[in-house]
Amino acid sequence: MVKFFQEFDTEPKTYEMLIDSFRLRCDDDYAYGGHYHGIYGQQPALPVFRDFLTRAKAAGMLPRWWNEDKESACVRMAVEDEHFNIEFAVEKHDIIEHYKDRFMPMRLRMAAENVYGGGYGIGQRPMSEDYECQCRMDWR
Repeated sequence: MVKFFQEFDTEPKTYEMLIDSFRLRCDDDYAYGGHYHGIYGQQPALPVFRDFLTRAKAAGMLPRWWNEDKESACVRMAVEDEHFNIEFAVEKHDIIEHYKDRFMPMRLRMAAENVYGGGYGIGQRPMSEDYECQCRMDWR
């Protein structure tokens, strides 16, 4: 799953996967981890999404073509697109319905697990003890 975001044939498709992986992770963090960040927190979602992209880059998960311009395009989609928008919640059933793929939620969760180093689902690595959740950070 480390190469997950490198598998797509277009830049917009890569952005969509990054955004949906982030949105589903925010939902999982809220539902299973008791964390209130992204769309579930009191702070803006954009800094948390930028942190997600930074972590994905540090983990070697982004395509070779990724640069500041591509990141800006991804962020623009994340805040302006009617569907792929980090201000809108997404749940497992939404992902299945949109992609017509019952395994896509698992793929997105596994990708986010590699970004953050752990997860909350059955079979996922548990979050490390020193993990500092974004809901505990002041993004102002």
